[in-house]
Amino acid sequence: MRTSVLLALLLVGCSRPSAAQQTTTCGGPANMAPVPDGGAGVPVVAYITESRGYRHDVLPHSVDVLRELSTGAFELRHFECATDVVTEQALRNVDALVFYTTGELDLTDAQKALLLRYVRDGGAFVGLHSTSDTFYNWPEWGELLGARFRAHPWHEDVGVVVQGQPHPATQPLPQPLHLTDEIYEFRDFRQDALSVVLSLDTTTVDMQANGVVVEPWGFPLAWTQTYGQGRVFYTALGHGAVWDDANYRRHVLGGIRWALGL
Repeated sequence: MRTSVLLALLLVGCSRPSAAQQTTTCGGPANMAPVPDGGAGVPVVAYITESRGYRHDVLPHSVDVLRELSTGAFELRHFECATDVVTEQALRNVDALVFYTTGELDLTDAQKALLLRYVRDGGAFVGLHSTSDTFYNWPEWGELLGARFRAHPWHEDVGVVVQGQPHPATQPLPQPLHLTDEIYEFRDFRQDALSVVLSLDTTTVDMQANGVVVEPWGFPLAWTQTYGQGRVFYTALGHGAVWDDANYRRHVLGGIRWALGL
């Protein structure tokens, strides 16, 4: 089943000291496994966790959680390397791309163009957490995702506000909602192009904390946009233990399903 949406469950990246930098080893025939078709009309979601900067400890657990959430909705395929998925052959069998990445991934210019074309032609893209901390040297990535990571001034229990019209990524969530997570702020936010679905309740945090920059767009935490014919969903949440929070799981699953058009 080929549906129009690219999964960028875009997850946004974190800048960290050099001592914490870790790099995924990619390249070579051993990594080049084909992406199987889901069969029987089941959408295939490719989940990419390549790290070219800080590598989140939660990544292996996130694979297990997404696999659990996929039951009855889609088939999850996990890949450490974006180069294994962003090929003409592989993308024919992928309905959504979900990125949880950091740094400058090792895609060629041709592969970058292919990824953008995939979404414009109707592929789904989901970005999770540090996906916004990826590809700083590729301007079009910021346009696809909608913003770029600036800093994470807070890592604590915070209030989260549902924004805009009811959306599959927010409908299952209670209000008021509190989550414990690392909280991002953004630069280069494409305010006119994005539909914010979650934002930070600033009354629940110290607005004088180190690194806080107040922008006209405030403190969005999750949003959607269309990119050509494709759907893009991004959530800044997902740093660590929040993956075990039932409300976060509902949020991520709803965003992926929306991107897939389910």
